[in-house]
Amino acid sequence: MSTVVQREPGDPAGIAVSTNRPLPGSVKAALGYRDFRVLWTGQTVSSIGSWMQNIAVGPYALALSKTPSHPHGSASFVAIVSIAQMAPLLLLALVGGLLTNRLPRRGLILAGQSVQLAMAIVLAALALHHPTKAGLVACVLVSGIATALSAPSYQSVMPELVDREDMPGAISLNSASLNGSRVVGPLILLALAAVGVRTNTAHGIAFVFVVNGLTFFASMAAVAMISIKPVQRSSGQSGAPRLLDGFREARRNPVVGRTLTLLFFLSLFCLPYISQFPSIAERNLGVDSNATSYKVMYGVWALGAMLGSLAQATLLARVDKRRSTRWMLAGFALALFVFAAVRSIGIAMPVVLVLGFFYFGSTTAMSTVMQQHVTPQQRGPVMALWLMAFGGTIPFGSAWGGRVIDHWSPTPMLVFGGIIAVLLAAAARFESRN
Repeated sequence: MSTVVQREPGDPAGIAVSTNRPLPGSVKAALGYRDFRVLWTGQTVSSIGSWMQNIAVGPYALALSKTPSHPHGSASFVAIVSIAQMAPLLLLALVGGLLTNRLPRRGLILAGQSVQLAMAIVLAALALHHPTKAGLVACVLVSGIATALSAPSYQSVMPELVDREDMPGAISLNSASLNGSRVVGPLILLALAAVGVRTNTAHGIAFVFVVNGLTFFASMAAVAMISIKPVQRSSGQSGAPRLLDGFREARRNPVVGRTLTLLFFLSLFCLPYISQFPSIAERNLGVDSNATSYKVMYGVWALGAMLGSLAQATLLARVDKRRSTRWMLAGFALALFVFAAVRSIGIAMPVVLVLGFFYFGSTTAMSTVMQQHVTPQQRGPVMALWLMAFGGTIPFGSAWGGRVIDHWSPTPMLVFGGIIAVLLAAAARFESRN
């Protein structure tokens, strides 16, 4: 018998409550930590708002780009919006990782969330009074910069709220929060449409932007309520070398280096379909990206992703995450091939459920493997590289994917991604000298 209620990292005793100790690394074990529960809850609320906006922005960007000569809109412009949102992660995440080890992380996180809140309100005002492609790109870019500078701090805090043995459960829940929000987001949009608030109108899209902004208050409150320990700074290093600490750790630690390499190629060549979902729906499936069936399909895909992340700390809790990564990547490749061949929205529904499951099941497994092989001092710089390889690379994949779609169709993009995923599954071998 041991305690699981009101636990703190490094304090196995906690408050004496007589109950069975959950399986280490499971979801139940992670939820036994008070600060983790608080931060996870606040982040989940904020993520729901963010994904309401993210889901609506793709069709909004596509609608802004439609002209009489291009009635389907421009997939390339959708990619530009994606680049504005995610490219700062590639260009500035290293700076964010440096700031994580130099400045109070609580302040960095709160500052980043405040800027994102402000940009959501500005987007709402623009949608109501002066909707332009340039305005959309500018606001998304500023919000992306704020995310890039603050996200490494958040990503380094979350695993520190639990003991090392319970990290798989915490990482799984964090991933499930992100993908569960992708499920709830479309459901809320459908509910809004049922009462007359439609995102293909100026007032509808503005309402979504405002709601997203308000949800940041939940996350900011959670950050203010928890205890965040200062990062122990190493001595004898100048500012410039610390900027490259993550690269040095990736070179020194084979597990970190291999994981980041796999993630880079996965994001660049296999994940362009995510930002190009509106174009795939319209061109391959014949479904308008503002239609209810599109939102349902996106929600089903997100549900699959949530189940894939949760599976790593429930059904697969006892499975070595290195082996799980290989099998998940293989399943993801097969699902991409099938999705490339689908031409019916009805058939697409179960296919995207499986696609989402293997997509985020594999990335959650990789994240778990890597985070269990880094120290708290290196977590900030390494997670900056994770954000660069994952989020920062996706928009550039979206750019080449958009060009392929505009010149041919989504099918070659999906098939090529499946081929790369097969190669990554074969290369997913982890060794460590630690």
